[in-house]
Formats: sequence, C-alpha cells, structure tokens
Amino acid sequence: MYRIRLELPNGQERGYRFLDLLHDALVNAWTAAGAKATDILGPQARPWTFAPLGYHRKNENRVHTLVVSTPDPQLADYLRHWQAETICMTRPATAEHIDFANAQITAEADPIVSQQTRLAVLLLSPLAVRKQGSRQWHGQLNDPAIAVAINHRLSRLAGRPVALRITPDPLYLRANPRHSVLLTRQPNSYTAAY
Repeated sequence: MYRIRLELPNGQERGYRFLDLLHDALVNAWTAAGAKATDILGPQARPWTFAPLGYHRKNENRVHTLVVSTPDPQLADYLRHWQAETICMTRPATAEHIDFANAQITAEADPIVSQQTRLAVLLLSPLAVRKQGSRQWHGQLNDPAIAVAINHRLSRLAGRPVALRITPDPLYLRANPRHSVLLTRQPNSYTAAY
C-alpha cells in the first residue's frame, strides 16, 4: 500500500459541492504523472482510493487535505511522481474550481507492517452488514456470521480469499455503549440499533 497526503497551508482550504470535482482533479494528476486513463477509470481500472479531510459549513464542503492511496505497485510508481500543480479542475458550466497547487505532498507510512497479525479499527459510523441470502441486516456485533459476511464481500472485492477474524472489544464496548452500533432496517426506514 502506498499513500500520500496532500495538505494545503493553514487557512487555505478549498470549497467544493460534490466529490466528483475532487475525483476529476485527482484524475488529472494521475494522467499528468503518466498513468493511462484505463488504469484509473472504468471497469478494468487498477484499485485506488481517496478521502477528503475537512468540514462542512454554510451549505459548502471545505477540504484542507486529500489522502490518496493504492495497493497497486504500478499506480504507486505514478503516485510517487505527482506534482501538486497538476491537482486542479475547473468546470465553467457550474462555476466550480478546485486547485491544490499550494499543497504539500507527504508520503505516509503503511499502517500495516510486515508480520502484523492484528489491527484495531474504530468505526465512526454505523456498520451495515446484510445477512447472507437474506434482505435483513445483522443486529448484534458478537454474531459470528458477521465475520463470514464481511469476509465474503472483501474476498469478492479483492479477487482472492480473505479470512479475517473479527472480534469486537467487549471492554471498549462496555465503556462506550453508544459505539456498539449496527444499522438495522425497519420496513421503509433505517435505524441505528444499540
């Protein structure tokens, strides 16, 4: 996994309405670094992802940092050659513009080191896990079928077998009961179950 952080100077965050503007600016950076469009777009694209860090104020999203990552070695080579001035996009029809020319690009260490066998994860939003072969959602974090469902989905996405053992931390959940959240579906609505 190779990941970079694109950080704007303090007070120079950028506004945007939809993520596709940020996505298109990043596509510009990929192609400027030498990636082919088919490597980053479409059904045969190599895997990569991004996340904007910022806030929402007065009906506008504000971004101060973009995190871009890929597990693909070829895309990682392109990512190492990104130039901040290529991360821009203008849409005259909607008067939208995003420009990360002032951003500082920093490579981040891989969060998983070799020979690591455990990873602690804190979810910041409810987790929706559908029961296999059903239209219902799991309602208990300690249900062993949740690990089966998550491994099945991850295996399909990764194109290889994934066999994670998922264990909720009972001490943490007892101390923070509001974090023991799964999404349950009621007829015609979704509610968080604690």
